[in-house]
Amino acid sequence: MGSMILPFVVAPLIARDLGPAERGLYGSAIAGLALAPVLFGMGLPLAVRREAARGDGGAAIRTAMWICAAMLLPAVGIGFLVARHMLPGLTSVGIAAFAIACGSAVLQTFGLCLQGCLVIEHRYAAIAVVQIAQSATMSLGAAGLWFADRMTVASLLVVFVASILATVIAAAAAARVSLRGARARPQPLLVESVSYAGSQIAETGSNTLIPLLAVLVIGGRESGYLAVAMTIASLAAVLANTLGVLGYRDAATRTGVELAEFCALIVRISLASAGLFALAMACLTPLLISTLFGEEYRPAIGPALVAVAGSILYVLNFATSQLLAAQGRGWSMTAAQVGGLVVGVTVFAAGAGWAGALWGAIAVLICRVVTAVACLRSLPRGASSFIPRLNDLPVAARAYVRGLPADA
Repeated sequence: MGSMILPFVVAPLIARDLGPAERGLYGSAIAGLALAPVLFGMGLPLAVRREAARGDGGAAIRTAMWICAAMLLPAVGIGFLVARHMLPGLTSVGIAAFAIACGSAVLQTFGLCLQGCLVIEHRYAAIAVVQIAQSATMSLGAAGLWFADRMTVASLLVVFVASILATVIAAAAAARVSLRGARARPQPLLVESVSYAGSQIAETGSNTLIPLLAVLVIGGRESGYLAVAMTIASLAAVLANTLGVLGYRDAATRTGVELAEFCALIVRISLASAGLFALAMACLTPLLISTLFGEEYRPAIGPALVAVAGSILYVLNFATSQLLAAQGRGWSMTAAQVGGLVVGVTVFAAGAGWAGALWGAIAVLICRVVTAVACLRSLPRGASSFIPRLNDLPVAARAYVRGLPADA
């Protein structure tokens, strides 16, 4: 949880110091960097996690290391092109920083592979330490720049690179996987990873592609408002990541009616807990934006309310995607996520030239609605079983604190 909360704590400092236009540019850059490890990773972390579940995680990790190494230089080159053509307003130093940060995203992919082994081993404390390493480095670095009055988009990107290095080092120390030894055959690993790649790219893209395109479509100031709105709603990631971790291993080992009942439970917990979160955040959002971010960000309140409503579906989509991944149904994930992404981006692009941050938030919401419908249709259960019940709330509370009960 700390890994999600810390960035939110320094978000107002960044927003106030940069102003709406520069905050929009920074938000677009970070959105691109969030998509980069998934794009270059080609679904590799999920494939490695599946191998770890079968008992051969070490060999898969060693193969993943070489695959990631081969992607490093191409990632830097692509990052340079993206910065030049999709992030207008970046200085020459900022362009170089973004290109290097894009390369570091490949290292993040390897870090995610290592974390996959920790998930299978149920080493949740170690996972928390790894995730906190990144957010703590990023947050402390941003706070340091603020105190030193050196905060720019370029300097924040340098801090981002440092946070990725901290994450990979922490993950390698926690996983304790020897880099010497037998390696998995790369071809089968890549074939399986590709089946997840489209889904992972689309899933991450549904949260990042619209913010990445925002500077081009709605301009710097409006993209700044959209970035603040998405920041408010991003607190739901605490719920999404927890449910994704809790549900993966059980979904990978169950079959038949037992699997159907488990999937239905995860869906109901997702909707119940995310619904309560959204209700609370909707009440707090106007106060949070005006108090923390400042009066100049008041136009972000409307988009933030839409984004908070969409956070319910974000939690649901993340949890159900992990259920499908655990069952080896990568193509079902891909179809659901790609469908939502195509519709959302098309809606967003249709408003180019006149739309603002509110339109961007609506486009993200539409994207998540399409994905949610497709994911639920892919799960082994009738729609009526997914309706939350009153007694799901205590189960949800226990799941977030102690994990799912053995008979879940």
